[in-house]
Amino acid sequence: MRVLIIIISTLMITAFTGPQPAPSVQQVHYQLSVSLSGEEFSRQAKAIYAEWDLNDDELNAEAFELALRGYFYMKLHGELENERFLTIIDYSLSSKKRRLWVLDMYQGRVLFHDLVAHGKYSGNEFAHSFSNRYQSKKSSIGFLKTGSIYNGRHRRSLKLHGQEYGVNHNAFGRGIVIHGAYYVHQQYVKEDETIGRSFGCPAVSQDLVHTLVDAIAGGSCVFHYYPDESYIQTSRILNSDLYVPMSEIRLLTE
Repeated sequence: MRVLIIIISTLMITAFTGPQPAPSVQQVHYQLSVSLSGEEFSRQAKAIYAEWDLNDDELNAEAFELALRGYFYMKLHGELENERFLTIIDYSLSSKKRRLWVLDMYQGRVLFHDLVAHGKYSGNEFAHSFSNRYQSKKSSIGFLKTGSIYNGRHRRSLKLHGQEYGVNHNAFGRGIVIHGAYYVHQQYVKEDETIGRSFGCPAVSQDLVHTLVDAIAGGSCVFHYYPDESYIQTSRILNSDLYVPMSEIRLLTE
């Protein structure tokens, strides 16, 4: 178990006019922290998953734990200007399934749960191939951060910035954004068809896009999950030995 106790000492000296100074009084504060890559963090993630009534039949427990690791990594490095929301896309699921979740980290609840498209060359109903290359028309996996909202060819859209070199760092340059698309709609699923595919963007329903991007814009964490063991074992973020104060973790269950 990787658990670290950080000792913070404050020396308080009370001076007075006598010939002998008052004895110093040392106050010691103990702060319990756990490693992001340790077993104790995994236990804490499972507890949060249960506390929030999340369901493995919907949001994969591994996807949630990995996303939580990245969220804390980015938060503690001061990389999240918008700490309230964590977006998870599970690209291991069928595109007929609602595989996008936006979690409200302040209130411990699912804010959005909806359909999302993958890149046309990542696969048909299921995505199985991912890329960081320009012109690949494939989705990328890993951690990204939301940027600013703009109005472009798909109208209201949200810029994304890849956070992992060699995995998704070209996302912004490739024009990978969250945008609305007519081909992402529950009607296709009802007719037993697959939703459409994008040029690599996580496209969402036109009914959802405005409220979604308004909430998560401005520096929130986004995780594109896929059970790629090579990525999971080598990701700089997922394998960080950064220690997270338990006080930060407990905020998610209070």
